[in-house]
Amino acid sequence: MKYKDAIAAGAMAFFTEKYGAIVRVVDVSGVSLELCGGTHVPSTGQIALFRFTHETGAAAGVRRIEAVTGPGAYALIRKLEGELEQAAGALKTQPEHLVRRIEQLIEENKKLERRVEELLKGGTGKGEEGRVEQIGDVELHIADSDLEDREQIGLVMDAFRASHKRAISVLFTNGERAGVHVGVTDDLVQRGVKAAEIANAIAAVSGGKGGGRPHFASAGAGDAAKLGAAREELLRWLETRRPAPPAELRAHLESAVTDAELALPDHLAELGRRVLARVADQPSGERELALELLTADALVTYAFEAQAEADPAGLTSLAARIAGDER
Repeated sequence: MKYKDAIAAGAMAFFTEKYGAIVRVVDVSGVSLELCGGTHVPSTGQIALFRFTHETGAAAGVRRIEAVTGPGAYALIRKLEGELEQAAGALKTQPEHLVRRIEQLIEENKKLERRVEELLKGGTGKGEEGRVEQIGDVELHIADSDLEDREQIGLVMDAFRASHKRAISVLFTNGERAGVHVGVTDDLVQRGVKAAEIANAIAAVSGGKGGGRPHFASAGAGDAAKLGAAREELLRWLETRRPAPPAELRAHLESAVTDAELALPDHLAELGRRVLARVADQPSGERELALELLTADALVTYAFEAQAEADPAGLTSLAARIAGDER
């Protein structure tokens, strides 16, 4: 019948863009009256293969399906079979075992995620409990571990760096891949501390060497039996290379000495007060850092650089007093 007559009779037209002047009308008495937008054939044999490709909701209570038929359906099936074989090949299994292989990988991934979570909580694997040394304003964490996978060790170091400030982690590993691994927090990297330099200095005692980045480095042990001596070398080496304070605080120290023309050590207390005054209007983080660095170590080292004739013993006493008074 004509399109306009069907619409006038109340037929629903779901696909207005698909109808011509003459339409077919499907009438289910008392249930539905609508225009047919599909293809009519004398028998399903003419359609041959029929492959669903999509399904959507066309209206309330109405579903719209899309499919390919005949040669198009056959081509689609062949394409999907090819992709299935590629996926199976990538996972090193047969297509009929692909689902099981995926389930295995999901389970393995869950185990790895749990392992990573344990590592990120700061675990270092089995080994002796670590110790912490204080070198100036820097914390040195030393531990032994049975970890051998460098990626896992890297995760341990990332977790350490994320949870500490002004700190260095040195991890000694035994086993077939004995060596030393060093992690340095970002604030110390900015002050010139390099993990690779530390790792190489330690490993050199055992005849080993390595490399890495400023915040994480590893070095193999040439002779694992000498790692104990390397541990002692670590403390000695770091004592001679204390990191400089941040450039901003050092500038405050130098300016305070220059402005007041102070003769150290007699006026070290005044120097400390002037430095604190200069950072009083700075963000709280910088003020806290200045307070923490105004210790005997920091003041003795850098005030002594400014006034070479100063007496180290006197500076230590006065700086300790400043640290106690100002805190």
